[in-house]
Amino acid sequence: MTVTNIVDGDTIDVTFKNGTTERVRILGVDTPETHVENESVDLEGIDRSDYLREWGHKTSEYT
Repeated sequence: MTVTNIVDGDTIDVTFKNGTTERVRILGVDTPETHVENESVDLEGIDRSDYLREWGHKTSEYT
């Protein structure tokens, strides 16, 4: 299996030895979205959606 694309901090695309590609969510990891608006009510204590987007990009870079 080879990681072929990092979608965001908790989602990757992988290609298997047989040539098929699948999008995979990483179990136990939940990061802010980078491709859609985040709702700050989703995370207690965070009231700025721009802050969530910033950290969504940081988690993507880390992944």
